[in-house]
Parts: sequence; C-alpha cells; structure tokens
Amino acid sequence: MIQPQLLNIAIDPIDVVYAPDWVARDMVEFFKPTGSILEPSSGNGAFLKYLPGAIWCEIEQGRDFYQWNTPADWIIGNPPYSQYSQWLQHSMEIAENICYLLPCNKAFNSYAMIKRVSAWGGLCICEFTAAVEAWDFRLALQSGRYTTGAVIAALWVSLSCDAINCISRQIIAF
Repeated sequence: MIQPQLLNIAIDPIDVVYAPDWVARDMVEFFKPTGSILEPSSGNGAFLKYLPGAIWCEIEQGRDFYQWNTPADWIIGNPPYSQYSQWLQHSMEIAENICYLLPCNKAFNSYAMIKRVSAWGGLCICEFTAAVEAWDFRLALQSGRYTTGAVIAALWVSLSCDAINCISRQIIAF
C-alpha cells in the first residue's frame, strides 16, 4: 500500500507502533504543551485523550502530516521511526516546540542530525522514560526487528532553547 504523501513512502506495518496510554498521559503532564497543538500521527488517539482541542493527522485516516503546513505552537506524539529524519525536518518547518517519544539512538543518530536540531533551536529536555522491555510495547526500528535493551525517551526540541538540559526521570526502573 502506498501513502499519498509527499515522500511517497509505503506504510510499513512494523512502523505502526502505538504509544501506551500511560506514556502519552505522562508526556502531556510533564511537558504541558499550550497554544495550538498538533498530534501528527494520532494512531489510536492515546495523546489526543490528554490534549483537548488539539488538531491531528493520521495517514490511515486521510490526513497526511507531510501535507500539513499550518503552524503549531507544539507538536507532540509518537512518530514513525523509519521516517524520523524527514519527519523531524517537516516538524521543524511548522512548529516552535516538538516533543516526540523515541528510542534515544534516533535523536542522536548522526552528527548532521545534532547540528540540524542545534541550528534550529536545540534540545531542551531528554526525559528518559524506560527500557523497552519494561513495557508491553514493541519497538520498531528501521531494521524491522523488535529490540530489547533500547532506551525510550521523550525528547523536547524548541526554537527557544539555548542549551541541553537532560533530565533522567525514571518512570519505570531500568
């Protein structure tokens, strides 16, 4: 099946991994997004439950994030990991604050990615949520394999950041 998106990337069933409800709730309560909020890959609606009035995209429901160009104060959600670089680039074009649930290696997977985020604004908070085996949550990576031992983090990047502040707030023991 082909998505009608700008990048024309096929939907990969391994990339469809829904955020657990408790993680979505914790991210919203911790980061407290305000103003106009976009959930770019709403999936099963886990984040939307805690974001009244938020707008959303979901390719499987005909709302393509890559074609969304309306500015937002915040983007918050669980992006498709296999498209993360392109996804983050589009996010930075339309939002002032971006908060994504990601395997830590995705945020720091290349020097070019780190430079791009720094040039745009910077990484404000890296909230280390849990080791993947601590949840009932399959981690889909580009390799197509489910991985254990990976660390999941909620990352907030913002136009208004001028330094990196890492918060190691454990929600579940590693």
